[in-house]
Amino acid sequence: MSFIDASGWFSQKRLGESHAGAKIITDQDGKILGAHMFGPGYAELINVFSMAIKLGLTAAQVKAMSAAYPTVASDIGSMF
Repeated sequence: MSFIDASGWFSQKRLGESHAGAKIITDQDGKILGAHMFGPGYAELINVFSMAIKLGLTAAQVKAMSAAYPTVASDIGSMF
């Protein structure tokens, strides 16, 4: 579990944003336990992590999800 600075990612730069970040909390088996994030579009993105927690998904399972590009959802694979 560590903070990820996403402010330099294309999904943020294309919007002209200078601040974005996330912290995804997993257990030793990779099961997602929580998520903290801030940045444009992340208010909607947190719903993906809420669903993952409710369904007991692992980081690997969420990373395998396909997402439209370029969107903040396409950044999920880089957040772990």
